[in-house]
Amino acid sequence: MPGILARLNPAGGGGYAPPDETPRAWIDAIERALSRGSDPARHAAAAHAVAIAEAQGWSDGRAGFAYFSLGRLTLADNLDAGAAALDRAAAIYAARGMATALAHVDLYRAGLALRAGRPDAALAHADMAIPAAEASQNAALLSSLLAMKAAALDLLGDKAAAERLRLDSAAWAGYGFGAGAGERMRDIAELAPDVSRRWGTEE
Repeated sequence: MPGILARLNPAGGGGYAPPDETPRAWIDAIERALSRGSDPARHAAAAHAVAIAEAQGWSDGRAGFAYFSLGRLTLADNLDAGAAALDRAAAIYAARGMATALAHVDLYRAGLALRAGRPDAALAHADMAIPAAEASQNAALLSSLLAMKAAALDLLGDKAAAERLRLDSAAWAGYGFGAGAGERMRDIAELAPDVSRRWGTEE
C-alpha cells in the first residue's frame, strides 16, 4: 500500500507524522478555560493549557487555541498581554493555513484596534477574515466581522458603506445567532464600544 500511494501522489511521501497524543491535562485545562466559572480560575486554566503546549513543543492548532483562549481571558485585565497572546495564536494559525480559526482571532484583533482608535487596522483585520468566514459559511462569525467593519468605516467617515454593512450583519446575525443575536452584539461591544451604540445594545 505505501508503494501504491507513493506512485499515485509522489509529493505526499514526505514522511508525515501524525500529531502526538493530547495529554488529558491539556484537555481538562481547555475545558475549564471555556467553562462559566470564575474569571481568575478560567484564566489560570488557559495559562496552564499554554504552558502544556509550550512544554510539548506544539506549533499546531492546539497551541493556537490555547493562546487564543488565554488572549480572550486576559483582555479584561491586561490589554497588552491579551493582544500578545492573540498575536501568537494568529501566527500559529496563519502558519498552519487555518483560515477560519485565524478569522476568529482577527475578530478580536479588529475590536482591539477599534478600542485603540485605529480604524484602519480594524478594517484590515476584518477584511482579511471575512473571506474565510464566507467560505466556511459561518454566519455568526461573518455577522460579527461585518459589524466590526461597519464600526471601522463609521470612524473613517464612510457612513453609507457602514450602514449597508450593518444591514448585512443584522441578516447574518439572525441566521447565525437566532435569539442570541443581541447577546453576541454585546460581546462585540465590550471590545468595540462604537458597535453597541449602533446596535442599541448598551444597557
